[in-house]
Amino acid sequence: MADRRPGDRRRRGAFTPFRIGSGRRAAVRHGWPSRKGSVGRAVHAGAKPSESRGKVKFGIAVLLKSPVASRDALQRIAQTAESLGYDWVGLNDRVVHPAQVESRYPYTESGEVGPHWLKKDGEVIANSLETLTSLSFLAGCTEKIGLATMVLVLPYRPPVLAAKMLATADILSGGRVIAGVGPGWLKEEYDALQNPHYAARGKVLDEYLAAFRVLFGEDEPHFAGDFVDFGGIAFEPKPVHRKIPVWIGGESKRSIRRVAKYADGWCPATTSPRVPLDTVDGFTTAMDSLRRACDDEGRDLSDIDVVLWPGRFPRDGSADTRVPFYGDTASAIDDIGSYADHGMTGLTLHLQSNDLDETLEQMQRYAEDVLPHFRG
Repeated sequence: MADRRPGDRRRRGAFTPFRIGSGRRAAVRHGWPSRKGSVGRAVHAGAKPSESRGKVKFGIAVLLKSPVASRDALQRIAQTAESLGYDWVGLNDRVVHPAQVESRYPYTESGEVGPHWLKKDGEVIANSLETLTSLSFLAGCTEKIGLATMVLVLPYRPPVLAAKMLATADILSGGRVIAGVGPGWLKEEYDALQNPHYAARGKVLDEYLAAFRVLFGEDEPHFAGDFVDFGGIAFEPKPVHRKIPVWIGGESKRSIRRVAKYADGWCPATTSPRVPLDTVDGFTTAMDSLRRACDDEGRDLSDIDVVLWPGRFPRDGSADTRVPFYGDTASAIDDIGSYADHGMTGLTLHLQSNDLDETLEQMQRYAEDVLPHFRG
């Protein structure tokens, strides 16, 4: 998933909370479950925490760019998420930001990455940290929270090296890594990495996933495919559980078939114009497709985690459109309950703003106001 967000938008009725640790107010864009009162005091109508809507897991999406592209900021977000009871942090994957982008961005109706791809207000914002290096860093400064990639463009990296980096992070974290992966969409980034596999990226991803099973699970791994070929090697040490959970990103029919064949979970974005999951009807249709794909593979749908990644802004770019899972607290609770009733098991929330303190506050408020309703 990309790290783009539209420019700062506000709408009438958006709240202006106090920042944690600050006596001044910070303007917050529309999209977060708002409420009146202090950080620790919910006043919106809705179910009481004891009236659980069913258990749902929650993660925090972490875009490895400003204001998170520093040691202290990344550590603070991960440790705060852990202390607040979130189940994972999910790190995006952006190695470089090409200055010219002709590839179609898959999560807006316009297909454009927007005017603030490289700079905003004269400030360079194309300053992403590398994903797997950051994952290993977080393994050393957290204790229990899951460490996910959301999503890793797996074909960017050589297959055995990518497997080794994931396995290393898993060992250093005590078995907490989740490999959210996808084929990517940005041809210009493939080109910058001198990677020739853009056109075949889906097939490359499939081979990587098959090869990972061999590397992680077999004592004498060997594999011979069109894009992955190894043998006569020792791949040690293995991940803690001799496997790493794999979540597949993407919303296409092929992505859904890939989930059924290779994955432990599906982690699509909700804002794809081609396969919109930002309505319960759209999500139900996609779940029907996943159920059929699981039947074809002889798998039980209940064995697959379905973890949605709702972007902070609507796919139509309108400031007047409420994105599911955000907005006021009661609506967010109702959204989560409705989607959970149709098979959603988790959410990776985009609460990151351009201000670190504001980001931490929004994480705290969502944890206090929403999460208790789904911890049954």
